[in-house]
Amino acid sequence: MLSLVSWLILAGAAGILALSSLRKPWWWLTFWGPFLLLYFLKLNPEYSSLLFIYLTLVIGGLLGNIGMIPSPLPLQILLQLTGQAYACMPLAFYLFLVRNFDTFAGDIMSILLFPLSYTLLEVFSAPKQPFGTWGVTGYLQIDNPLWRPLTRFVGIFGLSFLSLAVPAALVVLLQPISITRIVFAATVSLLPWLLGLVLLRNSRKPSRTIQVAGITTEKSPLLHGQEVVELFGRPVDEEKRASVKAHCAQTIQRLCEHIQEEAVAGAELIIAAEAEAMVFAEDFTALQERATQLTQENGIYLLLPYLKLLPRPNAPQELVMENGALFFDASGKQRAQYIKRKPVPGFEQLNSAGQETPVPVIDTPLGKIAFLICFDNDFPELVAEAKSKGAEIVLAPASDWESIGHAHHTMSRTRALEFSVSYLRQARRGHSALISPFGEVLELSIHQEEGPTLLRGQLPVYQGPSVYNSTWARLLYPSPS
Repeated sequence: MLSLVSWLILAGAAGILALSSLRKPWWWLTFWGPFLLLYFLKLNPEYSSLLFIYLTLVIGGLLGNIGMIPSPLPLQILLQLTGQAYACMPLAFYLFLVRNFDTFAGDIMSILLFPLSYTLLEVFSAPKQPFGTWGVTGYLQIDNPLWRPLTRFVGIFGLSFLSLAVPAALVVLLQPISITRIVFAATVSLLPWLLGLVLLRNSRKPSRTIQVAGITTEKSPLLHGQEVVELFGRPVDEEKRASVKAHCAQTIQRLCEHIQEEAVAGAELIIAAEAEAMVFAEDFTALQERATQLTQENGIYLLLPYLKLLPRPNAPQELVMENGALFFDASGKQRAQYIKRKPVPGFEQLNSAGQETPVPVIDTPLGKIAFLICFDNDFPELVAEAKSKGAEIVLAPASDWESIGHAHHTMSRTRALEFSVSYLRQARRGHSALISPFGEVLELSIHQEEGPTLLRGQLPVYQGPSVYNSTWARLLYPSPS
């Protein structure tokens, strides 16, 4: 039998690897991490082990999230110390309650109490904290090919519950054998896989497909990322303003050229990355007019994300941003304008302007199209709002950084599964992808440091709700009045 320290090192290593990368094949390591912890606790549940588990989670969380959120190290340590204490509450329940039951009822509690309490913490904390569903356990199983289809039934929180309950059921199998124990544990363990296989074999066919394209323009020689950050929180003189205007004009010109090329190549629907068209407020009308002309001449549907630079109230020499997107139909008419609902906490939130707008859903011959911007997609309630209005396609312009790109890509796949919508995600410094309502990545393009990042392909359109959207999601995310 392995010692206390050996078990915790093994489980902690699995957790660290999983936290540091949401890529294959780490999903199986995250599956076995809870199993190892629960198995150890069942054999030797001393109170002191809770402290070891807590420290393991803190260390794993710190190592796994370095570079994910741009915040000072002391703040990250504080967040991990407090957050992991919160996460350890279900383990405390397990130690202080379940260990006192040496019966079949105790086995049931060991399977259900820890996963249920942990999942309920995720459910009730996600809408209350600024990072939405970031860190929810279920995301780590989206790459598990047999569990992925279950998301259409149970959503991301249900997947969290299953990913913890099934290892707990396997723990029971290792205890003194009885027919009742084996039947109960085997049922809980095998049912998700069997259901996943059935769902994979019964995938619906799309009602139609549309040719789409995504565009991220090449890096500007006039203005780089850090220079954009330095536009905010300090006065901007006329020389700097002129330089930024030159950058804006150059980027918009390149973007229009790429849109023209994709339209000639046959694209029916085109999307650019988040904030691709940066303009000062006085030039915004000219941008709208140019987009109208472009879509009208080429007969395309266009989602044009923009970053409008506005004077800061009470400090007109400083700037704030309006991060939004405009949707134009094939006749050149602007059909909708949307302002990002969830600015990223920190720099973006402190420098954002603009009123909150509802999630738009536009009825077109291509399908019913909704759009959200980057971080919005971490919040299932916004996709639920779109789905309640009949959305079939979600357009998701984004701007990531390298270490977070795959995680946000995983979240978009999850939203597609949960709400049975097709996703077109175009990102800067991240993963651009066409995603089916079954979480399948149909096309993938990783950001290029040199030259534009282009995404092309056929996007399927499906009609009808998912089981999750028709049941649990209505309880978690009631339609806005």
